[in-house]
Formats: sequence, C-alpha cells, structure tokens
Amino acid sequence: MKVAIAANALGAELKEKLAACLQAKGYELTDVSDEDIYTATMMVAHSRVVNLYKEMGLPGEIGIVHILEGKYPFTREPADVRAAELDDTVANRFLLDATFRGDYSDGVRKNVAELLDIYGGILDIRPGDLAVMAEASRQLDFLGLNYYASHFVMMDRRIKALGTVSAVNYGDMLQFT
Repeated sequence: MKVAIAANALGAELKEKLAACLQAKGYELTDVSDEDIYTATMMVAHSRVVNLYKEMGLPGEIGIVHILEGKYPFTREPADVRAAELDDTVANRFLLDATFRGDYSDGVRKNVAELLDIYGGILDIRPGDLAVMAEASRQLDFLGLNYYASHFVMMDRRIKALGTVSAVNYGDMLQFT
C-alpha cells in the first residue's frame, strides 16, 4: 500500500524519517503530485502519518489544515436547498467527519452515496481504514482553518429536467466573495 503525503508540507529530514518508518512497516511513501489522490484516500494517508508521528514520539505537534466553505442555497427552492446540502457534504462534512470522528456519519454516508449514484462512482473504504482514522482523530493536536469564500449553490436545472433532482453541478455554481 502507498501512503501519500504532500511533499511541501514536510521538511526533508522529517520526510526521510517518515519514509524509513513507513517502509519498515511495508508502506511506500509517495508524493501527492505523483498520484491521483481522492479525499477519502487522502484522509486515510493523513491518519497513517498522524499515528506514525505519535508512535515515533517526535517533538512538536501534528494536525491538519482544511479549507472550509459556507454553502448556501441560491433560492429557497427545495432543489437548491438540496444542492447546497450535498455541496456542503463534499466540501466540509466529509473532511470534518474523517478528521474528528474517524468515520462518516449516517447523513454524510447517505449524501455521498447519492452523489456517487448520480455520477457513477464508489467510496472505497478498505478494511482497517476507519480504525486508522479513528485512532488519528484522538491524537490530533490542532485543526487549522482556511476560509476564503461562501458559495451560493443552485441545482443544475438541466439535470432536474432529466429526472434527477439531487445533483450539484460545480460549473453552474455561483460564487460571491
């Protein structure tokens, strides 16, 4: 299994120490720039590094920085309200659940399943992933928060016309900063 880490987030010395420990445990360290890393995989990789960092007893603190965004429906139409809920799940709740729960709430799982059904994807949670994330969720020293903008979201009316009322089309999302 590969563990992906953003190379710019680590100093060279720490990256070498982590690589040696990961290799000793049968993992291979790769840079995110070398892989297509999706959010769920990214959170498992992050959790593995947090757990390893704590296991190694390194000085200092370890945490994570998320970009969180306010999601608001463009109108009070039920389809726009639902689009904002789904977009909030993808942009915020999915990451926060993984970070602080080490698992995904029923609401997040429901919303993700709905989006994956619409777009034909799968959520690949492998045996042991949730245990790794749960362990890391109890060991974080800090959460950094970047907040750049709120988004006003509307349902793509073309999708609604096709009979699907629960989809977010990022190309049609309106943003005001």
